[in-house]
Amino acid sequence: MNWFMNNLGIIANFSAIITAIVALFGYGTYRWDQCGKRRRLESYLKSEKAIGADQGQPSLPHLMANVGMTEAELITGQLPQQAYRT
Repeated sequence: MNWFMNNLGIIANFSAIITAIVALFGYGTYRWDQCGKRRRLESYLKSEKAIGADQGQPSLPHLMANVGMTEAELITGQLPQQAYRT
C-alpha cells in the first residue's frame, strides 16, 4: 500500500497520457470516417451530373440508398455548399 501511495502521481500521469492517446485516436477515426462519407457523396453527385441522369434535386431516400449514409448525415450537410453547385 505504501508503494502505491508513493507512486500515485506517476500512475495518474501515465493514465492521463493513455487517455489522451485513446481520445486522439478516436477523434482521428471519426474525422476519417466523415471525410470518406463526404467524398463518397461528392463522387456520387458528380457522376450523376456527368452521365446526365440527374433530373434535378435527388430525394433523401434516393441518396440514402445509393450513398449509404443516414438521413441525419445527409441533412446535417456533409458537403460545403460549393460542392453542390459544381
